[in-house]
Amino acid sequence: MVRKLVLHLLPFLLPFIAFLIYAVLTRRAQRKGSLWADTPYFWLTSSGLMLVIAGLVTAAVIGGDPPGGTYVPATVVDGEVVPGRVE
Repeated sequence: MVRKLVLHLLPFLLPFIAFLIYAVLTRRAQRKGSLWADTPYFWLTSSGLMLVIAGLVTAAVIGGDPPGGTYVPATVVDGEVVPGRVE
């Protein structure tokens, strides 16, 4: 579950978090009266989606098992679950 959050939700939210930090540090929110009134939602959402796509592509290229292996499904041995693997 944590892996899904890191790979999907966190990269999407990073541009919004960065904008929030920028707005607070420059005190733009205090001068304008509203933090999210002039927010560039299109660019924040687009850059968040690009980060999610980059994360998924990176995980697909770097992670995983080598091709050509045989999958051995999970089994129960002496009451303990032995996870599936690729041999």
